[in-house]
Amino acid sequence: MKKRVESVLLEYGYHRFSTNLAEFDVFFDVYGAVVNVVQVIDLHQELCFIKEQYFYIKRQIYEMIAKKGYLDVHIFTLILADNPIGAASITEDDKMSWIISKKENKCMILEGHIKDFYGISVLVERALDKNYKIPDKKNVEEGEETGSNANNRFPLSYIIKEFNLSTISPMNICIIFMNIFIFLILEFKGSTEDIQFMIGHGALYIPAILHEKEYIRFFTSIFLHFGIEHLFFNMLILMVIGSNVERELGKIRYVLLYMLSGIAGNIISFLFALFFHPQSVSAGASGAIFGIIGSLLYIFLANRGKIEDRAIVRMLMLIAYSLASGFTSRGIDNAAHVGGLVSGFALAMLFYPRNQFLKKEK
Repeated sequence: MKKRVESVLLEYGYHRFSTNLAEFDVFFDVYGAVVNVVQVIDLHQELCFIKEQYFYIKRQIYEMIAKKGYLDVHIFTLILADNPIGAASITEDDKMSWIISKKENKCMILEGHIKDFYGISVLVERALDKNYKIPDKKNVEEGEETGSNANNRFPLSYIIKEFNLSTISPMNICIIFMNIFIFLILEFKGSTEDIQFMIGHGALYIPAILHEKEYIRFFTSIFLHFGIEHLFFNMLILMVIGSNVERELGKIRYVLLYMLSGIAGNIISFLFALFFHPQSVSAGASGAIFGIIGSLLYIFLANRGKIEDRAIVRMLMLIAYSLASGFTSRGIDNAAHVGGLVSGFALAMLFYPRNQFLKKEK
């Protein structure tokens, strides 16, 4: 049972933290300034373990992570027990814990304890499935995370160097201000780095879409960002490349392309996560931004490499690198990026017809 639980946690993007105790394993995942920790305890009959030791170890884990600068730490415990009744006497005062009976192969949630922990119920159900087979170690990729749309990882100095204040376009600025305005409102009400808070305010969350039919999340999540860094880099990139596309397409078509690409990217992200990361929470303008990138690529190709801003050529090369590096980095929602990129390219074929650039050649 212990190996199956560990395998599922690693498979779904958690990272193992080394401990010196064979019966204790610690796994963690990072969302901005938030750290979610899953402590797995193999409580077999030979292990002498009391309530005071249990809470002492949990405090030690919290303090160890807090020393690294993470103050929003959530610790959840899974106890794999030969004797569930004995395990219950240890964890009865800790609402952030569940017990898995090794003999009965089922999960026990004590009265008053939380019903889920950031999608852990899905992972536990998978681990309890008798048909689940532990993959080879080489097939379990430790470190893959899809919790949120992370930064597109453009070098900041390059973006600032290519930015020209005189090229700003009105609708692009309105979209940027709207993102900033929504971010400030949410920060005033709570914390944009709190996963549960973001779920409650429209982030892309599979259970809410599947069970509550909240399809509006495909739209609302475009304007949500996990923390100031996430917002800053997305808006800076949009500031640089968005105005070029707006001048080529026009105001209305640009806004339509931005919205539709963002929605399409979220739909692709949803379908991907549904099969591979059903517990993930996603938000951000990255899908829409990659839609702008896709349209810019089409415009560039349609004009046979001729476009008003020569710096775009270098930017497109940088974008290609960014997209490729996303597949080897943590915290990147590659499905949203690819979905936005493809949809943006396709929409540009409709919004930027061939006769438009033929007139420019004449």
